[in-house]
Amino acid sequence: MPEYRITYFPIRARAEPIRLLLADQGASWTEDEVQLNDWWAGKCELKKTAVFGQLPQFQDGDFVLYQSNTILRYLGSKFGIAGSNNQENAFIDMVNDGVEDLRQKYSRLIFIEYFPSTPQEWQTVASQFAAHWDFPNCGGAIDGKHVRIVPPPHSGSYYWNYKGFHSVVLMAVVSAQCDFLYVGKNGRMSDGGVFRQTEFCHRLITGGLDLPPDAENVEGLPFVFLVDEAFGLSDHLMKPFPQRTLTPERRVFNYRLARARRVVESAFGIMASRFRLLLTAINLAEYKLNYVILCCCILHNFLRKLSGNQYLQPIGPEAGLILPELTGLDHALPGLAPQTAREVRDHYVSYFNGRGAIPMPADQ
Repeated sequence: MPEYRITYFPIRARAEPIRLLLADQGASWTEDEVQLNDWWAGKCELKKTAVFGQLPQFQDGDFVLYQSNTILRYLGSKFGIAGSNNQENAFIDMVNDGVEDLRQKYSRLIFIEYFPSTPQEWQTVASQFAAHWDFPNCGGAIDGKHVRIVPPPHSGSYYWNYKGFHSVVLMAVVSAQCDFLYVGKNGRMSDGGVFRQTEFCHRLITGGLDLPPDAENVEGLPFVFLVDEAFGLSDHLMKPFPQRTLTPERRVFNYRLARARRVVESAFGIMASRFRLLLTAINLAEYKLNYVILCCCILHNFLRKLSGNQYLQPIGPEAGLILPELTGLDHALPGLAPQTAREVRDHYVSYFNGRGAIPMPADQ
């Protein structure tokens, strides 16, 4: 078989239709990844020679092509799935151009309006958490859920989890208004390792999220994301104190964290109630499964923004209904958190029991 090679960034985007076409035709290919930061900084030699200075690049042996739609037309003709006459080719081009228009119209909705990319945009997200949930300097609530699947043929125990069924893990960062800011999927790691394998975690660790500096935050505290016991404590990940170590002051912190973090549970619950495919064992090829899950998240954001309260209207016990739940992650194994992370959490404890205090429910 011919040796196909795709050179692109470590994202789906323009290269994904090419991958889907090759997979649909049973063809194999290899990939070379180009780091986005290197490309934008002009450190990648390929950018100097690439036609139009763009990727993806596609190689069929010694034959090299650029422009994703051109590559798709070439492969369609090569695999015999292009039009059999000029009229069919024209219809295919019409549909392709329509998809291109749709992609451009919704790219801002999906990728730009939701995921913050500057300190100012992160501060906008944080201001919503402070206004709605009284938790300052918060960039989002993080959680992961198991989505049941019918395992692909010959996959063995690849997708088997500790819960006793086959699944992929949907990891998400959610805003104060229940929008999905980031979604990632992983199917083969144990619960404790799922988040560490996401692009979001890598960028968080390496400073690639461009978070606001401490000096610009409330009380000069670090910018943080809220997690539960399934995650490890770090300088930018705040988790609750264990029950065995609770003091009155720590109890206040746990209450404030749980109050703000429930948006991610609500987002998963609302999405599952609207797109009930997520509550069944999905029987699709993995590359199709990725798109189904991502599409559910995108539609959730779109409907939340378009319909607002109508889409988010009560659907749980308060409405006399049982809120469907996706299976959560196992708690992380206990371990000693970094000293700096414990100090950050203690600073938030002091703030919530001092100048940032709010009235507490009697049962808390």
